[in-house]
Amino acid sequence: MAEIEISSDFPFILHRVKVLDAEMAYVDTAPTKHYKQQQLPVMVFLHGNPTSSYLWRNVIPHVSSQTRCVAPDLIGMGASDKLPHLSYRFIEHALYLDEFIADVIPKDQTVVLVLHDWGSGLGFHWARRNAHRVAGLAFMEFVPPMPTWEILDKGGMTSTFQAFRGPPEVGRKLLIEENVFVEKVLPGGVVRALSEREMEPHIWNRSIANPSIAGQMRYLSKGNQRMCTPLRRRTMPGY
Repeated sequence: MAEIEISSDFPFILHRVKVLDAEMAYVDTAPTKHYKQQQLPVMVFLHGNPTSSYLWRNVIPHVSSQTRCVAPDLIGMGASDKLPHLSYRFIEHALYLDEFIADVIPKDQTVVLVLHDWGSGLGFHWARRNAHRVAGLAFMEFVPPMPTWEILDKGGMTSTFQAFRGPPEVGRKLLIEENVFVEKVLPGGVVRALSEREMEPHIWNRSIANPSIAGQMRYLSKGNQRMCTPLRRRTMPGY
């Protein structure tokens, strides 16, 4: 079977919106607060850690001809602002995401949440509190509840993530100064080799003044079961 060519091109213009004390970048295939197209739900794509809306570059074109697609760069990631005063824990990410959705998507508009990795926890959390607006959920490589480290044993990642969440002189050095999560863990978790161009957007998270990755690592295996309340799976016709 021939290999499918995966383009590294990013065929979108990033928009920016004021969210609390920062600006967040996002893809929007129909950028207007008054968008309505046959009352179809807006597709909201939430990326994982440590990626950006670039993750969805080859997915959105398959959907955007049917309905509006929105894909933010989470606060502190991608082209969104990096705020040195944030700890980038789950609750802060959830706060900025709440405000982003409130500003960009009309309150009477339903959504389909397309979630990956870290974005799944944020998406489930939003959906749990806004169930009346959720028309569907699609998620992959989601972050499950982690009451212990054992769940990571299967992938042989326990010692790595324990080091990330260890003392600042260890975790911060690995995540911020050496950029291990971006340069080693990210490409190591993909079944094909990432091109140099594909790695470029992820380097945006490299600023030493930006502890977003470190803050998120400290969320893992520490009470996230409270955020990932199971939801009844829904489906959207045609998916």
